Amino acid sequence: MNAARELWTMFSPHMVEPGHPGGGRPTLTPADLARALQGLARGPFLMGMAKETADFSILSELENCLTAEIKAMSWPSRDTRAPIYYRRCAGVAVFEVLVQRPNECAACNGEGYVMVDHLGMPCIACEQTGGHKLSARTRAEFVGLAWSSWRERWELRYENAYSVASAWHEEALDHLARNIPALLACASPC
Repeated sequence: MNAARELWTMFSPHMVEPGHPGGGRPTLTPADLARALQGLARGPFLMGMAKETADFSILSELENCLTAEIKAMSWPSRDTRAPIYYRRCAGVAVFEVLVQRPNECAACNGEGYVMVDHLGMPCIACEQTGGHKLSARTRAEFVGLAWSSWRERWELRYENAYSVASAWHEEALDHLARNIPALLACASPC
């Protein structure tokens, strides 16, 4: 999976290092990588681009794709403002996938471990993640809903949106990982 993450960075404008001679890898171009990503649905592709290359210019399109996906889940709502909340749920879900730990753990300062008698020990407070996901109350606030409405009608909807966004990221990495052998075969000198 790490090789797939490294290859995603080829699309990133941050990948170019002037004066860097390169390494012992076959020369791959962004066009090679694009061929390896053929067949990947738009949502997973956008999530992979946002997460792995930090290309945030596509966030609006990514949120639109996720909004369409969660609307397709046929969540019944009599509220005329539901489309606004769908979009906001999509935005918060994308944010949480992109920023795995938006709330840094105070016990370990985001490190995932604490020092006890000069030994590094796993942080129990954050379960070694370095932070915490957003609380349900914070999510409700970001979406613009009252806590009671969030709990009764929207929390499960949000969790579904978050699950879709997370699955898209995994799908993007898996797709690229499956295509790495063919990608490297094309890039090897003949």
